Formats: sequence, structure tokens, C-alpha cells
Amino acid sequence: MLSLQTCLIDANWVLKMTKFGISNMMHDFVQSQHLRMMEIVPQQHYVTVAPELLQNIQIGRTYPRGTVAGDIYSFGMMLYAIMYRCGPFEKTNMALREIIEGVAQKGLKPVVENPEDDPLITMMCQCWNSLPDARPKLRTIHQTINAAFASSKGNLVDQMIKMNEKYAQNLERIVAERNSMLVEAQEQTDRLLCEMLPPTIAAQLKAGTPIIPRNYESVTVAFVQIVDFGILMGKCTPDQVIAFLNDVFTRFDEVIGMHDAYKVETTGETYMVASGVPNENEGRHVYEISEIALQIRQVHNSAVYFDLKREARLCVGLLR
Repeated sequence: MLSLQTCLIDANWVLKMTKFGISNMMHDFVQSQHLRMMEIVPQQHYVTVAPELLQNIQIGRTYPRGTVAGDIYSFGMMLYAIMYRCGPFEKTNMALREIIEGVAQKGLKPVVENPEDDPLITMMCQCWNSLPDARPKLRTIHQTINAAFASSKGNLVDQMIKMNEKYAQNLERIVAERNSMLVEAQEQTDRLLCEMLPPTIAAQLKAGTPIIPRNYESVTVAFVQIVDFGILMGKCTPDQVIAFLNDVFTRFDEVIGMHDAYKVETTGETYMVASGVPNENEGRHVYEISEIALQIRQVHNSAVYFDLKREARLCVGLLR
């Protein structure tokens, strides 16, 4: 009799049947009283048995007979366990005795949602038909399974090769995703590092080159400060303060990006920028910082910061 307990997989991934024909023989011996049951047959043995085979037998004391139609029913139960990764009636929370009586007397079947959506599930439900002759034939079952698992065609070696190829493709996809995440994280780290340090210094740090302090003969530094920042912010909400500073310094950063200069730091309302360091530019630092100061004033005057357009004034100082 076909059941989950009688199907075994050997070391070569080949399905083997055990106790083949034993159930019929044991049933006949017990019925003819040539054998007397000394041990109770486990109730789990009856869960996948067809309802017509559970009639007029003593549960736990008699082995049910096996038939081809009964094996078709049992195959449907096994297919349910394979597809849903649980026992046929595991989700019902019923006792085994109740399940067996429900199958034998009321035609109890596992719960399946939307069986018409999948030909394989539809065929599985047909295997549980209460009329043995209405159950699908083995040829029909074989054709349905082949159509559902077209990739499993071929011998064991072919299937193993396909499985390895699928595994390799999946592994390559995972590696590509991880590499993409690594590149993105590296780019984010580089952007953060370049915001904290000059690009040339950041490149040396990434390369592991020691940074040796040095003196510069001539550089120009500009300090840009928002006038009366404390008084100005007293008229704003915290959200407006954050939005204001973010907008102001973003505009300043855009100006710096168009010149040979480096933003040293931003402290509160003060913005510090230098030219001629760390990259010496042959005296052009005065011109670069002057151009930056003029453009910063221009973009600031043309900006509208809610109701602070006239009050948000800048003070720019140059040091050479």
C-alpha cells in the first residue's frame, strides 16, 4: 500500500518502495485468523488510506487492503504533503481517530484554497474523489506532473547538472548583488571622506600613504558668517533653522565646487573655505577666493528664505 512511510530515497536519490504487497497479505492472514495481531497498528498508518478501504475494518487491529484506486488516493495525500510541507490534516488540529473516522464516514479531505488555479493541485484534488473509478489514471497523473515539472525531465545525471547550473546562476546573482552593495557603500564612504578632508588627502588615506604635515608659503582663507544669527534664529522654529542652514550651505557648496578651493569646516553659522591648500595653485588662490566671495553674495541675495530675505545678511572676511 502506498504511503509516506513506504516511500524511501536511497543514497543515489532513487525512490524505493518498501512493504510492497505486504498490507494485502497481512489483511488476509488476520481475517482468516492465521495470524493474531499482538501489537496495535499505529493510527498514522490509516491517515492516507482511501475511505472505501477503511470500511468494515478494526482500526488499529487490522491492516487495510490495497488497490490501484486506493493508491491513487494515497498518492494525492502524499502530493499534498510534498507541496504544502505538512501532513494532509495537520492544519485541522483534529485527533488521528477523528480524522480516520471523518475520512471513512464523511469523506473528510484536506483543505485546499483555489484548486482551480493550478493544474497540479486540481489533479491532486481529483485523486481524493470518493468514487474510486472517477479518480485520474496513472497516465494522466504522469502527464500532469511532467507538464508541471518540465525541468525535471531526463535521468538523474541530467537533473543534477541542471540543479548545479541553477545553483551556480543563483550564486552569481547573489554575488553580483553583494558586489553592487559593496560598491555603493564604498562610494558613500568616499563621498563622506571627501566632505571631511580634501580629495587629495582622502586619496592618500585610502592608499595607506602616511600624511606628513607641511607648511604653505601662501594661501587665502575666507570666513563667511551669517550676521546676527542668534537674533535671527530667535524668530524661527527649529525646523525652519535646519531648513535655512541646509539651504544656505548647500548653495555655498555648489559655488565651491566650481572653483579651486576647499571647504575646511562649517561651525554653526560660520563657513570657512581655503584655496592654495592642499593643492598649490601658483598664486591664483587670491583670485579664486575673491570670486567665491562675490558668487556667494550673489546666490545669497537671490535666495528667498521664507520671511527672512531682508534680514539674512552675510559677513565675508578674507585672510591671506
